[in-house]
Amino acid sequence: MVVLFDFDGTIADSYPVFLNCMNHLSKEFGYERLEDSVQLRREGMSRIISEHMKLPRSIWRSYADRLRDEIRHRFREIPLFAPVKSVIKQLVVANTIGIVSTNSRTIIRNTLDKEGLAVHFLSTDIGLGQKAQVLKQVISEHHAECGQLVYVGDETRDIEACRQVGVKIIAVTWGFEPREILEQARPAYLIDDPSELLTLVSLK
Repeated sequence: MVVLFDFDGTIADSYPVFLNCMNHLSKEFGYERLEDSVQLRREGMSRIISEHMKLPRSIWRSYADRLRDEIRHRFREIPLFAPVKSVIKQLVVANTIGIVSTNSRTIIRNTLDKEGLAVHFLSTDIGLGQKAQVLKQVISEHHAECGQLVYVGDETRDIEACRQVGVKIIAVTWGFEPREILEQARPAYLIDDPSELLTLVSLK
């Protein structure tokens, strides 16, 4: 079985570092600083960028590049979710584990090394809106049928990308978007506890 994981919000508890870095860039990109709150977290990262920060899509790519630069200097502050780390260590024994993420290879590799977590491959630095295309490449490179591959992610954009290429997605509720928003996007599976991944992958 090929099990693909998103990184930020799924494996890594990145939200606090993301928010700090986004606030650091607020003057440069002309938006108001964001105050952390339960309500803000319930909005989801995509909605924060488009509605709270009001960044036009034309600069999303340049903004993402600058945000990666900021996060790269603070990767040591990003912890992995301990239960997810434990689950991956169990899954990696009998499955092919990959990470498919918009975050940078340097940040992800450094964080995994810091945490002592090994996976089989990384597909990183993905542009916004390009995850479906990358999933197609992963399927081809690993000679996997869609039924032999599952993606684990925490955002509606993950669900949409998987739907485009016919990949089953396990959406998780401990990340950047709340359960009610994820439910509306109709993922194949929706889980609240990382241990549920062990059962779902074994069923596949």
